[in-house]
Amino acid sequence: MQPLKSRSAMFTPVAADNDLDRSPDHADASSTPSAEDAGWKGNWGGSSHRGRSRRQPKQGFWHQPHLLMNLSAVVFFCVGCLMMVASRHKNHTQLIMNYPSSSTNLDVSMVVKETNPLSSEATKLVLQEDITQKRKFEKVEFGAYGNYMLFSEALDLKTSFVFPKNGTNSIEEELGDDENAIKLFIGVMSACCTDLDKERRDLIRQTWMQYSINRHKNIQIKFILGQPGNETSPSAINALKDELSLHDDMIIVPGLDTYENLPLKTLGLMRYVLSSPVQYTHVLKTDNDCFVRVHKIFDSLKSADGTYMMQYVYMGCMENKSGFWPIRDPNSKWHLSWEELSDDMARQIRGTKYLAGWGYVLSRDMVSHAVWKANKWDNKEEKAPFWYDILKWEDVLMGLLLKDRLQYPQEANGFKAAWRACTNQTAIRHLDFDANQLFKGLYEQEVNGLWDMKTVQCSTGHFLAGDYAGWKAWRNSVTPPSQRVF
Repeated sequence: MQPLKSRSAMFTPVAADNDLDRSPDHADASSTPSAEDAGWKGNWGGSSHRGRSRRQPKQGFWHQPHLLMNLSAVVFFCVGCLMMVASRHKNHTQLIMNYPSSSTNLDVSMVVKETNPLSSEATKLVLQEDITQKRKFEKVEFGAYGNYMLFSEALDLKTSFVFPKNGTNSIEEELGDDENAIKLFIGVMSACCTDLDKERRDLIRQTWMQYSINRHKNIQIKFILGQPGNETSPSAINALKDELSLHDDMIIVPGLDTYENLPLKTLGLMRYVLSSPVQYTHVLKTDNDCFVRVHKIFDSLKSADGTYMMQYVYMGCMENKSGFWPIRDPNSKWHLSWEELSDDMARQIRGTKYLAGWGYVLSRDMVSHAVWKANKWDNKEEKAPFWYDILKWEDVLMGLLLKDRLQYPQEANGFKAAWRACTNQTAIRHLDFDANQLFKGLYEQEVNGLWDMKTVQCSTGHFLAGDYAGWKAWRNSVTPPSQRVF
């Protein structure tokens, strides 16, 4: 084993001793010094030095190489310290000059109390940046693009808001032959104040959301939340405020955040999109129990000639092939009583084709048309059809709003219901109630390319893919009565 070098030997020029860097594996027996000849005594300042014979005659004080080398080491060390201090001062000055301005809601003049007397100015600046970054998001967009409000105001049901008067004119879009022709906004519906929905938002951020943003530069993804009610606990509201302060990916739309208010919430998403100067060409409305594959969404939007469909797009999964008819079973989540909608009234809209609400794509002209109708009927309630305020399901409502422009929606094979197989052409998969257990596994198969090559497992249940009856029986056996499918 080669002897250790002394501290002074580390600063010795290699050319001064040819044996310094010679390993025992490559040196011959005649040229390899012994431990004694190497002069190692196990101290930092001994009179012997490795590679120099102890039998050499004594020399004058200024001619002793080991002293000169030690002095050189000290000089080099001092110079290095001075250079490091100068560099740190320069970087500190540059950090202050390049620090974000007050327009980003950061308080650059904040003074950080120094508790450690050894901490440097650079350390204080890092601490200051950590604190100000935590305070970065103090407001959230409310209702319309760029309409930022304090959290407390946006979450207050008493806060008044008037939607911008837009959506009256559809924008004529030319056909695009590449992905860059599309500007896609993805609105993820999420309840504001439950632990389950908070967990789902975090899982989406960790999986398909960030992956999609990194891969595609022409998309935007936001969570769409309603306002909490008075019965919402203070701890739940504080938890939401903490989340809002950390993530700039949520929009609050006016209206109580309930299942019955989903039509209002969906229209709030579309009004937000139309208020943006980005001029989005398409909108994907989805739920937070879905896994989205954006590159396959783009593939679904391609027409037979290879160009992207830019108009008259209402695309998704048509779970109910026969169209709308009210469910009278009082145990059903989608129950609609005779008092609310009589059979005579229901016959007028019977068979209306609509796409499942967990995921559908609309082109901008369809979004504009739906919002235009809603705005007109909100302002003149006497002219609104009977079903406009009765139906509690945004997917059926969307089919009715667009029926005069597009009677038959486009059913896309890539939009997979919860009982369908996850083939390699899957664009969006409704994971349903066990979504939280599936997000990370599907993400792993997405990023390693496995999902693009073959069908992957995307359910925790025991049923044959495509067997609706088997899926329903399994689902109802593991969910509470309020969540069962009838």
